Formats: sequence, C-alpha cells, structure tokens
Amino acid sequence: AIKLEPNSVEASWNLSLLLLLSGDLRNGWCAYEYGKLTKRKDKRHVAPLSYPLWAGQCLEGKVILVQAEQGVGDEIMFASCIPDLINLSPKQVILECDSRLAPIFKRSFSGVSIRYRDDNHDKSKLEEFGCIDFRVPIGDLPKFFRQDFSNFPSTSSFLIPNLNLRRQWKSRYENLGNGMKIGLSWTGGAKGTKKRSRAPTLEQLLPILRLDAHFINLQYGDYAQELKSVEVSNEIHIHDWEDADPLNDLENQAAQIAELDLVISFDNATAQMAGSIGKKTWILVSAPPFWMYMLDRTDSPWYSSVRLFRQVENQGWESIIDDIEKKLSRDIIDF
Repeated sequence: AIKLEPNSVEASWNLSLLLLLSGDLRNGWCAYEYGKLTKRKDKRHVAPLSYPLWAGQCLEGKVILVQAEQGVGDEIMFASCIPDLINLSPKQVILECDSRLAPIFKRSFSGVSIRYRDDNHDKSKLEEFGCIDFRVPIGDLPKFFRQDFSNFPSTSSFLIPNLNLRRQWKSRYENLGNGMKIGLSWTGGAKGTKKRSRAPTLEQLLPILRLDAHFINLQYGDYAQELKSVEVSNEIHIHDWEDADPLNDLENQAAQIAELDLVISFDNATAQMAGSIGKKTWILVSAPPFWMYMLDRTDSPWYSSVRLFRQVENQGWESIIDDIEKKLSRDIIDF
C-alpha cells in the first residue's frame, strides 16, 4: 500500500503496528509517529500546542510537557517511561493525564507536576506553569526509551496505590474468609466495538468461577444484570461493592487490585492497572492481538507480573479457559 501511495498516513500507521506486533521496536516506534496524523480520534489524538516537540535534546534545566493521548490503558502503559524522562534531569516535568489517573500518578512520580487533559481548551491553565521549553506526546516516549527489549526496566511495578485504601480493601477481603481472592474483568472497550465483541462472556468463564475461591468484580461499566443472571442460574456469587467504581475511581481500583491474590482479565485497562502495580495478572489475549502483546510470547515486557493466555485465530475461548482452570486449580490447592 505504501509503494502504491507513499503519502498514505493510514498505511504507514498500520505498518507501525505490525512492526511493533512483530517485536521490531526500533522501526516500529519511528513509524508510530503517523498515528498522530490520522483523522480518527481513536488513534493518537494529541492537542495541538505551539511548544517545540522534544526530539531527544538535553533536558537539564528545561521544562517539558508530556501530553496525554489515547485511552486510560495507553496512558498507564506509556507512563512506565516517566522515570526514564525524570532521569534526564529536567527542571520540571509536567505530566498531562486523565483526571482519574492524577492521584496515583502524583504519588508515583515524585516531583512531577500534574495537569488534567480535560484542561486542553483552557490555555491559561498551562500559563500557570510558566515557560515550557518542549512538549512530547506520551506515546512518543518509547521511541527514546524502549528501542530494545533490554531497555525495559526490571522493576515489578511503577505505580503506587493509596495505602489507606489498601488497608480498607484488605479488611474487606479478610472478612470473606479463607481462600484465594481473585479479581475478574472479562470485557473491554465501548459497547459495539470490535474489542468488546471479541471478549469472552461471563457465562464462558463458568469453569473458572466454579473453583473454590472468592471472585471479585473488577469490570468497569454496568454489569449488575449479568452478575445477577450468573448467580441465579449457576449459584455463583461474584463479590461486588457499591463503592467500587472501576470506571470513574481508578485510585480506589488500584488499591482494590493491590490486595488481591490474582487478577484474571481480558485485554483492557484493568489488566494494565494490575500490571503497573506489580499484581500477578493473567490476561486473556484475543486473536489478532493488540500490538503491545506481540506474537507468541506468554509474558509482557511492559509488565513483569503478567502472564498471557492467547486465543488461537478463528477459535473460541474454550481451550484457553480450560487451560486457566487447570492452572488455577493447582494454585488454589497450593494456596
């Protein structure tokens, strides 16, 4: 397609995703730039600002604005590069993010100034930070810090949950009694999207849910009816609390996840949050996979605590769920 139409932004963007999927990080990140030029806002929508784009210049004594883009899960994943940016000794790092991530980002990245991405329409909000020397979309950071697999940090986590909220969740889980406490999230994306349509249903997860463990709902969105249906039809109770709102209260969600023994999740923002705080996480990866999961791997360079269970092309979820059920059965016995 690029040979036929060298200036095709969409073709170059698709090439970048294929390169990243195949593990060619160096070339993949170079082509990833095209995502900002696509017309679709679900790609790399970055607010146009007049500050110079950072191209790797020395940052000592400089102020740099890191611009948010894409969804919450992408912001979490790319935020793993913030410590690398801080290590370049800038005078100030201004980190723009979804307001739901602000508390945990502020706690996790000491000295970083937080700005809400919702403030893009109000330029006076940026003026409060004074002179800004450079800007960089957060999705551009891997181009500088993740060109090779050896560049990924060996640390198990990079986000720090709220300690007081962790204590509250720990107490709740203890009140459930003995046994593993397992968080569950089974779908992702907005209703009607391809991502959601590829996800397993709660009914398909019944072989796992019948195991002798406590399952906790981590699914964002309104799934009360589906949870009730599973309970009535199969006598399986998935614990859910009214004050747990994974869609709007990510600070609370991070603390809730931190006190679990395991998270089982479809490829969504919940899985990204669990990986970022170092929680043992099993992710059901659909076929074809999102580029960050690459091909054939059972691990993820982005999150060392994650294990991947891959769907085979043109097959359902049955074999994967059976595999998870067998592995989890052994873990429950050893718990």
